[in-house]
Amino acid sequence: MSDPSLNPYPSRKEVKQVRREVLGLCAKCLLKEGVKQCSKCKFPYCSRECQKEDWPEHKQRCSPRIKSAPDFYKLCGNLMSNPLLRRYIEVLIILKLDLLHKPVEEPFRAQLIIGYEPASIVDFFRISIPSAIIDASPLQGMLQIYHIIPEGMDFGGVSETTALPKSEMEKQRREACLSGWEALPFGSIEFINGTGKTLSGTTTILLIQEASMDLARQANEL
Repeated sequence: MSDPSLNPYPSRKEVKQVRREVLGLCAKCLLKEGVKQCSKCKFPYCSRECQKEDWPEHKQRCSPRIKSAPDFYKLCGNLMSNPLLRRYIEVLIILKLDLLHKPVEEPFRAQLIIGYEPASIVDFFRISIPSAIIDASPLQGMLQIYHIIPEGMDFGGVSETTALPKSEMEKQRREACLSGWEALPFGSIEFINGTGKTLSGTTTILLIQEASMDLARQANEL
């Protein structure tokens, strides 16, 4: 029987609230909620000081977002705000990182490589044909998770900037324990998209729910 709490159609208010949690960390210190944005690429920063300090590194990837291009940060937030999709992502992370057999005291780190593809299979095949004539009209697309990587990899430096400091992970873990969640896996997930200088990344804390652990155990027994 499906879990009635897994509403696949969250309200606009719920989406915005979770999106702020996912996208709220400063791109430099990853410790405070971002209240400012880069005028070009919309990276969040908690202060002008953090933005200025990050500029030598950030300018290598900073570029104006194409008006018709998907909003990477907004889509990541929307994805995690959907309880049903989030449950599936948690189960995938549990199985990929083998969290069923690892101590919960050790924070995990997962990288999700994501991209965009046409929502229509007809459009997908049409743009895949080398001789196809593609007009400039926008296509309806969908977010795709290509890979879940259990270890931090070097994606042109972006993975270094999205890794949460150890001190922050320890702090967040203590808070989770005080809330009675010490028996659940805890860590960070990094959404990474693009190639070369167009790489983008954003990080959020993730506490795996017990229901997700139960589903992963069932899948592991198949």
